[in-house]
Amino acid sequence: MTVNVAAAPEAEAGGRSVLHLTAPARLGGLERVVTELTSGFRRRGEVHRVVAVLEREDREHPFVLGLRQRGVPVDVLVLPAHAYARERRAVLRVCAQERPAILHTHGYRSDLLHYGTARRIGARVVSTLHGLGGADQPLRGRLYEYLQVRRLRRFDGVVAVSQVIAGRLGRSGVRPDRVHVIPNAIGAITLRDRTDARQCLGAPAGRLVGFVGRLSHEKGADVFLEAVARLPDGVGAIVIGEGPERRALEVQADTLGLGERIRFAGGVPEAGALLSAFDAVVLSSRTEGTPMILLEAMAAGVPVVATRVGGVPDLLDERSGWLVSAEEPEGLASAIGALLADAPEARRRAAAARDRVDRDYGVERWLDRYEAVYADTTRAVLR
Repeated sequence: MTVNVAAAPEAEAGGRSVLHLTAPARLGGLERVVTELTSGFRRRGEVHRVVAVLEREDREHPFVLGLRQRGVPVDVLVLPAHAYARERRAVLRVCAQERPAILHTHGYRSDLLHYGTARRIGARVVSTLHGLGGADQPLRGRLYEYLQVRRLRRFDGVVAVSQVIAGRLGRSGVRPDRVHVIPNAIGAITLRDRTDARQCLGAPAGRLVGFVGRLSHEKGADVFLEAVARLPDGVGAIVIGEGPERRALEVQADTLGLGERIRFAGGVPEAGALLSAFDAVVLSSRTEGTPMILLEAMAAGVPVVATRVGGVPDLLDERSGWLVSAEEPEGLASAIGALLADAPEARRRAAAARDRVDRDYGVERWLDRYEAVYADTTRAVLR
């Protein structure tokens, strides 16, 4: 086991201490949320740290590097896969040293393994539920989700990033007074020049649509490919992201005859800065919470086509983007075609989306809502 404690200076003064725990992917919405949350509270002088559990040594891990660049202390625990007993002991040592008032978990692994860790040191436990899979996810995913939600019944607070997730928690027996609906938020977006962004992505010439997300079943990249195959030959596509389905998706793209029209860019750090490359960003998800890439695209003023799932309709409507049903590549292709065919309407909807983000999804208001959750959780100890 490797323990690497960052040497970033500790925050000054008051406020309750919060330790965030996750087993991060290299890139993703959960990782962006934790980064924005911890760095935001550090700016306010609060004591927030992160424990990141990795399965292999990775000195260039973008999540860890991003936190350190923002001055957030990170304890990196490198442990073998499935070494859950060792992981519990390692996290307990960190918690015993830091003595946080609140352990804030992110992801099913942290929820399942470390509720008891917090209780052993007398900390309160809060989780952010970033998303839930659909009924058609693999059996193992359904089992983990079932166990996760059962464990969340015992947590002091659960943040649901959409009303849909909150509803599922309530139906699964999580006490309503412990569920807090807080959609994700987005900070300032710094966009690369469009020409530069396209060069960085190796984009094909002509109109360009983009998919950004984990290459796993719930994100529906396969549906995106089916939709691209129905678009005119002059429309190219780029897929940004990594995941277990990448090889299958590359085979699918070949089978569909997409050839030079599509490029798999892999994981791209700070992908939000490259959204200027696209004429449209497409979310073809089967299930969602409050997707960070949607907020990023809206904040960047890039037109969006998205499936009507999870928390997406809470952010986007027909005045600010294009919404279609999930699992329907024909409908997705039709909406993309309509967007590309009417540039003035695309600009109007993109401007409306940007205004919506500026008005309702800013970071400071979001931090205030999390602060209320922490305060409520702390008060519950005294009752």
